[in-house]
Amino acid sequence: MLTAYAETISLSGTALNSISNDGNFVYTDSRTGVTFTLDGEKKKMEYGSKRFTLPKGTNPLTWTCPEKTKVKVSRVEITCNSQGIGSTVRIKDDNGHTSGGKWITKIPGTVTMKGEPKDVAYIEVVTSGIYVTKFEVEYTVAVTISDNENISGITAGKYDIVTINRAFSRGWNTVCLPFSTTAASLCEGAVAQRFVSYDAEKGLTFERIEAMEANKPYLIWMPDVVPAGKVLTNVE
Repeated sequence: MLTAYAETISLSGTALNSISNDGNFVYTDSRTGVTFTLDGEKKKMEYGSKRFTLPKGTNPLTWTCPEKTKVKVSRVEITCNSQGIGSTVRIKDDNGHTSGGKWITKIPGTVTMKGEPKDVAYIEVVTSGIYVTKFEVEYTVAVTISDNENISGITAGKYDIVTINRAFSRGWNTVCLPFSTTAASLCEGAVAQRFVSYDAEKGLTFERIEAMEANKPYLIWMPDVVPAGKVLTNVE
């Protein structure tokens, strides 16, 4: 499993007007392919200059991601002001995380929920609708890879945790990873070799190397068994 560095989408000003709008808030983060959708429960949302209108009601925020990936949201935050005298605004999820209710007037205020909603978060608006002038979500992306699956759908980038779900035998193994690393990072005392050439009389020639490049096959000698679940950090 590869877990990406935390990403943050932060939309305000004219960026809010560039969001795909079929009546709902729909935004795709081009860095990760994750799409966030905020559905106005009571009526279709309306867009104006540097803001969008979120109606009174419980408005669900959902996210979808590319195949083989999972999203973990850690923070949802909006800056908003009331369409009327005032509105109570709360961000919550089904896991018990909540921002608590905050009274928002015509003066902009910020509402923040921190936690890990499983599949959906809700922006609850009571009394009057609100104008949202800033929208932020902080999240991470996790990718699971295995020997028998195509990994072409994985988004390139930095990952702070990589869990290798395969075991290495003592002695020689073959390996091809979707990120650059070293033999020593997999096992202390390990030795990696790359293919150099083939000769009908001399056979195969390999060269010992220190660094293994992404998406290239290598032979790797392990001084001991490395069980599945090896964890690496800060790879790209």
